[in-house]
Amino acid sequence: GEPVSTATDVFALGRLLCLLLTGQREPTPTPALHGELALIVAKSLKPQPEARYVGASALADDVRRHLAHRPILARPDSLAYRSARFARRYRLQLAALGLVVASLLVGVAATAWQWRQATLEAERTRRVQSVLTELLAGLSPDASGSATVPMIELLRRSWAEAKQRLAGDPELLAEVARPLGLLLNQSGDMGLAAEALQLAHDRLQGRGEAGRDVAFELANARRRLGQTDAARTLLTGLVPAAAPQDDPVAISALAHLGEIAMDAGRLDEARGLLERAEHGARER
Repeated sequence: GEPVSTATDVFALGRLLCLLLTGQREPTPTPALHGELALIVAKSLKPQPEARYVGASALADDVRRHLAHRPILARPDSLAYRSARFARRYRLQLAALGLVVASLLVGVAATAWQWRQATLEAERTRRVQSVLTELLAGLSPDASGSATVPMIELLRRSWAEAKQRLAGDPELLAEVARPLGLLLNQSGDMGLAAEALQLAHDRLQGRGEAGRDVAFELANARRRLGQTDAARTLLTGLVPAAAPQDDPVAISALAHLGEIAMDAGRLDEARGLLERAEHGARER
């Protein structure tokens, strides 16, 4: 409820940076966000406006300092204090993370193949994080020559820059396309969202929940673009033959398929699909 100021822009950019780095819709601690980048995001999202960066250029400068391996300005007051506060606030998440790490260590110790897979995944995450950080730093308002740049425009420029920069590395481009496509989808640019998500979908098919989430978001973009047949094909592929249980993606896909059938006047088909979705939701 306070007046909008430069600190408001810093907060918005900090949240965007967190979403780009973690691929999540809410800023939560993840293994993909740690060290200096976590400090930069934390300073941008300080509850007190005066504790944040003085402007977007200062935030971009700290990102560039991190990329150049120079000391950053967002240093903690006390490492012990910050660590203790983080542990108290996220004790459940840290406990869950500990279980994940323990499972990963056991799996790595089991076979050399699993170790290799974990190494490749970590490297892929690091490369995606690095590219997204560079894109955000390079498209700050100061770098763009404008005092203020809408968030949707930053996303559009980031996607254009990613396509140009990663044209020779389609695998990495697909990984970068996933978070950018989700953000473009949420921001309302369905055309670019569909383009990015289609590229990610082509590469992520068969990769578990990540591939299914991308397929669902792509179907949503196709449907909003009026491409109903393409949306229906994607949604149908997300629904198992048996009744979905504890599968929110399949339940949502059934609901969307029911809406598509209802819009087309196929009421009996719509009723059957929506009843399956309702049954699956009740089972959860």
